[in-house]
Amino acid sequence: MANTDNVSRMIDTFNSKQNLEFEARTIISAENFERLAKQYADETIKITQSLNSITKIDANSIIETRYFMDGKQLADKQTYTIKSKLQQINKSASRDCKMVLSSETMCEKERFIENNNTMYRFKWRYTIVLDDWNIDITFVKEEKSKAKLKDIKTLMFRKSKLEEKPEVYDRIELELERVTKPMTVADLDIIDKVFNLLDDRDEHDTIMKELSNILMPDRKSYKPVTIKNLTNQSRDLTKNKLSEIRETLGEYYITDKADGEHALVYFSSVRVNFLTSKMLDFPAINLLNNTVIEGELVEKNLYAFDILIHEGKDLRNNTLTERYDVLKSVIKSINKDKVGAGLPIEVKHMVKLGDKIEKVATDYAQYVKKLPYETDGYILTHDGGYYDMCYKLKYLSHTSIDFLVMKAPKNIIGIEPYGVKKNHELYFLFVGIGYGDFMRFNITKIANYNMIFSGKNIQNDYFPIQFCPSSDPYAYIYWHPITADNKNLDFTVHEFIRDVEKNEWKILRAREDRMLDLAAGNYYGNNYSIAENVWQSFTNPIELADLYRAVDEGYFKINDNPIYSAVRRFNNYAKGMIMKEGIARLKKRFPHEKLIAIDLGAGKGQDIGKLIHSFDHTLFMDNSTSALQELISRKLEKPKYKSLPTKMMFSVLEVDLNRDYKEILGLTSRFVKKAHFIICNLAIHYLINTSEGIENFVRLISELLYPGGIFIYTAFNGETIFNLIKSENWEVRNGDRLKYSIRKKYRDSQLGIGQKVDVLLPFSNGEHYEEPLVNHKIVNSKFEQYGFGKPSVINFDACLDNYKDRIDLYPDDIKFASLYMGVIMSFNGNEPTKK
Repeated sequence: MANTDNVSRMIDTFNSKQNLEFEARTIISAENFERLAKQYADETIKITQSLNSITKIDANSIIETRYFMDGKQLADKQTYTIKSKLQQINKSASRDCKMVLSSETMCEKERFIENNNTMYRFKWRYTIVLDDWNIDITFVKEEKSKAKLKDIKTLMFRKSKLEEKPEVYDRIELELERVTKPMTVADLDIIDKVFNLLDDRDEHDTIMKELSNILMPDRKSYKPVTIKNLTNQSRDLTKNKLSEIRETLGEYYITDKADGEHALVYFSSVRVNFLTSKMLDFPAINLLNNTVIEGELVEKNLYAFDILIHEGKDLRNNTLTERYDVLKSVIKSINKDKVGAGLPIEVKHMVKLGDKIEKVATDYAQYVKKLPYETDGYILTHDGGYYDMCYKLKYLSHTSIDFLVMKAPKNIIGIEPYGVKKNHELYFLFVGIGYGDFMRFNITKIANYNMIFSGKNIQNDYFPIQFCPSSDPYAYIYWHPITADNKNLDFTVHEFIRDVEKNEWKILRAREDRMLDLAAGNYYGNNYSIAENVWQSFTNPIELADLYRAVDEGYFKINDNPIYSAVRRFNNYAKGMIMKEGIARLKKRFPHEKLIAIDLGAGKGQDIGKLIHSFDHTLFMDNSTSALQELISRKLEKPKYKSLPTKMMFSVLEVDLNRDYKEILGLTSRFVKKAHFIICNLAIHYLINTSEGIENFVRLISELLYPGGIFIYTAFNGETIFNLIKSENWEVRNGDRLKYSIRKKYRDSQLGIGQKVDVLLPFSNGEHYEEPLVNHKIVNSKFEQYGFGKPSVINFDACLDNYKDRIDLYPDDIKFASLYMGVIMSFNGNEPTKK
């Protein structure tokens, strides 16, 4: 009990003055609401619905209270009060209960001033009327945005059991208010009497709050404390993220991801608490106090994988090796000589990947098969002193996206691309997007957008957008099977998985817990960027074997060699200058058009920066899944410089550009019909090493370009290289190391088509690559045959004069750069001529 003298003085003040309220307050669970309602079912119960608008001025709260019945405002019931907290005493240490003395007086309407700091508090209150006390049980929802009040009111005050809909309210408050005077200390016994009716759920909440004070002492939030917001949340491991961490991958521990419930175990001097959404209690263990262990609860067993606090010491910045050693020691001590008899806890097996990643990973995969519980993937945690550096590698069957589901307008059924599907209803899938990303990605809202969301609470700064990832502009289409109950999914949130083989969505579960957030305009499914990252996992799933492939095969990145850095920078500059010239010509011809570009052989998007400020939409095409995935990651990255706004829609198409041009046109038509600008930087040699290849490629470009459009390609100048190595191979050494090398693999005395060389390139990691030479005269002649004007051929070394870092280039760098060329040509749109 709190200090008796303080309580007595509080009671004396209450008895001696008017307009004072004495209340005992705590937070309870829905289960305890039902318990209290059942206990006091025979008493008089009053129900009130109200909205308090609260503006704080100094130490006072000015409150406007509007009353409702079944959601309809009572016109004749509106009050204005000034409320001030005078004194507060914590009743006990075991429960978060406060005794509060407040003054409350009526005031004029004019005293209430609504401003940006006004807090809106919805209350659905059940008042149990006793002789001297009122027991108020109040479902509370707080909101700062006035725009969301209408939707919250609809959800809070509709005729339904709020206790069964935790997504609708923030908390349930229990208040015991004294309604008669005088009062004595003995009258407070009713507080204990009521509290004795409560079950452990409230103690669970109290323990969670205690843990919050330990783990997050600076946390300030009205929202309930959960394990999720107290602990580290692992991030999805993508192939691009794996590429970033591959050099330090050996420093990560691997463990299984159990298909269980995230849990904390809190050892205090009073007891041991197993905390999940519920709580299990065990007697205290003398050898442990103020200790927090993290794990996964599977059925009734806890598999511990980390220790956060040990005997009051925060270990979260220690290395995982250190934490894991402490964890094993603690669990061993608990189990030794049955000190912790009855505690269903054991250490989860985890192994450091080290320098034998393949063996460790494959051995661990075999170990997982023997586990007594189901798993849904793996967890990788870094050994550094960073508790939050961990990633989850989920099985594809457990990878999902939350979507806002909206029924498609009937007037578009049967129209391409929607069509008709027998015994199915057409729905559209939406995700949330911020206004900044919406503008940056240059996404166009779906036709009939305003009709679809008519009457819904849609915000201006964060709103739903159809799910149109870079690789599929129509991924938002969902055909729902018509069943006997024919449940309407319109304006609901559901979790979906992707059937990759059938190329269709499947509902995993309804997200009832998100309905209030949806109605309030806070949630429209996953964020666009998160959803697109998950989408990449569907189309390019990561597997356990990728861990050692990433290191041994190195197919994500090759480390830069500093001896080539100067020539790489210059070649990039030269490409940029040639593209800049082509774009300038294009804008003179299309000064007011929204320009569309296509990047052939786009790779990882090395030329995004040269396109992003000039084009409204760019289609990037390449045959490498991992390269396009990294390109998408670059798209999703936040811009480094806010002063340089970008606005370009990204599309990606994985395709072998050697395919028949008609097949490629069928694929590109999902994204663009035609383009104003096409580039093919340092990739054309793969596509034109035969006469048929040249014909196919030229036909593709001529079909894709608008008349007046520009095509640019860059490549080794085949003629220059042919002449360079006519008598002998070309080599340049940096000391004993071979720096540049071109070796011919043909015996012809004249440059033709398809003649190959072995080249040591700046990015080839010391290995020679085989390349066919580009005979630009033959290639350009074929383009002219198909309606292109006379090309401009620009050797890279022609860009040296204005290059500010020329001093960094050695003579051999300049020689190597001079072997490259850029070709700019315009499409006149003429019919092909015979030659």
